[in-house]
Amino acid sequence: MNSSFSIVMNNLPIEFKKYFWDCDFSNLDLIKNKNFILGRLLLFGDLNAIKYVIKYFNRTEVKDYIAKKGTFVLDTSSFGFWKKIVEYNDLWEK
Repeated sequence: MNSSFSIVMNNLPIEFKKYFWDCDFSNLDLIKNKNFILGRLLLFGDLNAIKYVIKYFNRTEVKDYIAKKGTFVLDTSSFGFWKKIVEYNDLWEK
């Protein structure tokens, strides 16, 4: 997968700021706010966000998020999409 994202330390790529319109984007931290960030990207993300999730989150993290919070946070379409995506081992970084 040849995706390039400009990430500095634990911060998200600036292109994802549009998904976090209601919070201070500069204070989001990939470690501290992992579930919040993951939820937003799974729900609102475009193709670049999907690639980012597959590259920077491991399959188990996404699968656990879907199982524990998916039905509460995601809409039906997003939930179904990600439930299928986590089943494809070949997509995830090794």
